[in-house]
Amino acid sequence: MRASWLGGMLLLAVCGATAHAALADRSRVNGSIDIGAGQQAGNVDTVNGAIRIGAKAVVGRASTVNGGITLGDDARAAALHTVNGAIRLQPGATVSGAIATVNGGLHLAPRSVVAGTARNVNGRIQLDAASVHGDVETTAGDVRLDNGALIGGGLTVRRDQSWFATWFPMFQHEPVIVVGPGCRIAGKLVFQRPVRLYVSDHAVIGPVSGARVLRFAGTAPAAAAE
Repeated sequence: MRASWLGGMLLLAVCGATAHAALADRSRVNGSIDIGAGQQAGNVDTVNGAIRIGAKAVVGRASTVNGGITLGDDARAAALHTVNGAIRLQPGATVSGAIATVNGGLHLAPRSVVAGTARNVNGRIQLDAASVHGDVETTAGDVRLDNGALIGGGLTVRRDQSWFATWFPMFQHEPVIVVGPGCRIAGKLVFQRPVRLYVSDHAVIGPVSGARVLRFAGTAPAAAAE
């Protein structure tokens, strides 16, 4: 009986150690990190390098400073953060928290979902049949929603308070916002700087502050910069 009890405890200890190892954090300073398809990991961190998370993998928070982050098909993460680099969600990828970058685009493929907020400063934000349940914010990035994409919160384009914008306002990029057919922004649209706002006749948006709505028919406005 005692031998059986000890054997059971040993089995539990081995299983526990294996589970802990599977969810171990991955961290380094220089170099990229790859999480293979179907693997599980805890938090994933690097400083100089990209982070690539394979299809159907599951991780905690993924963050880097100089490098992009890719969340593969049907993969899951708690949050994604980088400073210099794009964030890409492949079809069916899910983030239970926020995604954010400073200098880089946010690209969400069909069926991908961000349960929190999506933010950047510079770089294109594109939702293609994807959903962000929280707010979407940018300063100088273009924003495009296509194929029934959804923003459950609001959309804000912040004022550029950089020294360059202060001294050389004539050279500021004017963000282009396109809300395509079947798309929806549930919350307020707030623009703290000049933008070009194009909204499909078949899209639904909340109240708009700081910009004039330019309605268009068809799949895309002819006047919008691609």
